[in-house]
Amino acid sequence: TELGLTCHCLIRADLFEKPIIGGWLKRNGCIAASKSTREEAENRAVALLGDGYSVAVMPEGRLVPEADRPEGVGQGRPGISRIATSANVCVLPVGLTGTESVWPMGKPFPLFAIPRPTVKIRFGDPIKFNSDDHIANVGIVMDEIKSLL
Repeated sequence: TELGLTCHCLIRADLFEKPIIGGWLKRNGCIAASKSTREEAENRAVALLGDGYSVAVMPEGRLVPEADRPEGVGQGRPGISRIATSANVCVLPVGLTGTESVWPMGKPFPLFAIPRPTVKIRFGDPIKFNSDDHIANVGIVMDEIKSLL
């Protein structure tokens, strides 16, 4: 929001039911996503993209334990491709490293360590899908994210 941009994030739907965080997610325009609300969440994301907003999607669809991501990323899911092709937009791949030193999986709150841990964020080139093969498209995104780690 420092640049005057609004980004809506797809977030696991059950988090919207939690005290404090649920209200914060709703106030900040996050989109509740689950298996049962997949189509509704994707349609909302496409509509927001059509209105000129950005939408952040974690292509694995969830936080993935380190043991389940031997190549640095978990298995991507095709929702990112369905959204991007429906909205006719590019995907901007982003690789994050060091996040677990700030907020380890399974912990309810982030760590406030001194010295502060380093988190690196690397951006790839925008990807424009040339087909509706959502499995192949998500593979392209995940390969690019791996190269950014």
